[in-house]
Amino acid sequence: SPWLTIWRTWRGSAARSFRSAATLRLAEFSYQFFHGIGLIAKSAGHIAIETVLRAAVTAMVEGDVETLKTLIADDVVNHMPGTNQISGDYKGKDQFFADFFGKLMSLTGGQIAVKPHDILGNADHAIGVYTWTATRGDRRLEWRQVNVYHVRDGQLVEIWQHPFDFQRWNEFWS
Repeated sequence: SPWLTIWRTWRGSAARSFRSAATLRLAEFSYQFFHGIGLIAKSAGHIAIETVLRAAVTAMVEGDVETLKTLIADDVVNHMPGTNQISGDYKGKDQFFADFFGKLMSLTGGQIAVKPHDILGNADHAIGVYTWTATRGDRRLEWRQVNVYHVRDGQLVEIWQHPFDFQRWNEFWS
C-alpha cells in the first residue's frame, strides 16, 4: 500500500536522525496510530523492543547517562569479544558503567562516538548496526559493528557486541 511505503521510508530516515527523546516519543505515537488504524501490520512487541533500543542509542549519542541508566537492567551482561583491554563479560549495571564505559572513556580520553545506521527488533531481541569512531593517542579507528540485545521489561538485559573488522578492532584496543 502507498501508506505503508511512505511510513517505511519516513521511519527509515527518522531512525538515522533521532536527536531527542521527544522525537522518539513522536515517532512511537505515529507508529502506534498508523498500526492502530491498520496501515502497519507489526506486533506491539516489535515496536516496544525497538523503542527501548532507540531510546538507549539516543541517550548514548546525546551523552544522557541518566536516561541510559534507566534503560539498562541492574543485572545486565555486556559481552565484549577479543583479547584486548575492553574484552570480557561485564556483569551488572555497576560494571557496565564504571568498568566498561569508564575504561572506554579512559582509553580514548572521551574521544569515542557512535552513529546508528539501523535498528531492528522482534518480540525479545533487537539488533543495532552502528559506525563507531575512537581515538587513542595518535591512532584513530572507524569501524562498523552490529550489536544483539536481549530486552526484558523495557530494559536491556544482555548485549553481544560484534565489530565487523574484528582483527583491526582487537589490535586497536590492545
